[in-house]
Amino acid sequence: IQAVTATGANQSNGASVAAAGGTLVNVTAADNTKCVVLPLLSAVTVGTMYLIFNNAPSNTLEVFPGVGDAIGPASDNAAITIAADTIMLCVALDSAQWVGAELPVIGA
Repeated sequence: IQAVTATGANQSNGASVAAAGGTLVNVTAADNTKCVVLPLLSAVTVGTMYLIFNNAPSNTLEVFPGVGDAIGPASDNAAITIAADTIMLCVALDSAQWVGAELPVIGA
């Protein structure tokens, strides 16, 4: 598990998800604009997975790929917005893109 505090608002100043920091990423401080940035696809092997948990109870989180990469279905360098209290699964599909899926929230 790695703990990351969301910062910045784009790829160049967002908080980095460490390639070797743990596959469950607990992100705090999301505020509908702050973000995290996935590792470059060139730094991980195909099939690498991260579960990005937006730990904010009422704010969205922006998740960017590394520079030049993409999170499908978005284009290169574009962010994916995930809901509050939600997990995004990111899988390194190949050397060009992550596959992303927002996992549904379970009821209490």
